Amino acid sequence: MLVFIAFGNLCYGNLIRISNVNFQELLLALTATFLLGIFPIAANVLLKYNRFVTLNQKDAELMEAEVLDFQHRVDAESSSEIKNDSLLTQKVLILYAENEKDKIELKPEELLFIESADNYSNIVFYRNNKVNKQLLRGSLKRIESQITFPFIVRCHRSYIVNLKLINHIKGNAQGYRIDFKVELKDTIPVSRNYSKALFERLESLK
Repeated sequence: MLVFIAFGNLCYGNLIRISNVNFQELLLALTATFLLGIFPIAANVLLKYNRFVTLNQKDAELMEAEVLDFQHRVDAESSSEIKNDSLLTQKVLILYAENEKDKIELKPEELLFIESADNYSNIVFYRNNKVNKQLLRGSLKRIESQITFPFIVRCHRSYIVNLKLINHIKGNAQGYRIDFKVELKDTIPVSRNYSKALFERLESLK
């Protein structure tokens, strides 16, 4: 933007015959434009940054409240639920690779998140008091199509998360980040494109 403004000023100066179009004059125009323009541009960027942080923090707090409300309802239902063999067999998440032979089988409550890794999907789950990972050949879209549990949802073009294991959602200028109840090195992003769908899913789970 500054370069275009400087070049425009230089052309206008040449038009009214107060400057010439050459490399030295262009450098002078760039320097003057940068010194004058850097302050309003920096102020504008800072204002936008603060506005996005404020908005995303409020949305993140609302989303976290919805998630925690969902988790409390699930805990209450689980405590009063009569567990029998038929229910236990339903509560299994089975994900198949492209070859339909390789698979991973786990309880849905063990799943933390699924991450896209080129032509593979990285399944991250918590079992035996530790975080485990397993790669399955197949796109995230293909893996998502095999999931029937409504609390396992897409939150980003590269991530699927388990709402039951979310501990905290924080907002920043870029969007939202998810922390899990299990300690992990990284947080998981929630993109703006999927945040609306995530709110709608939480609403449908009430």
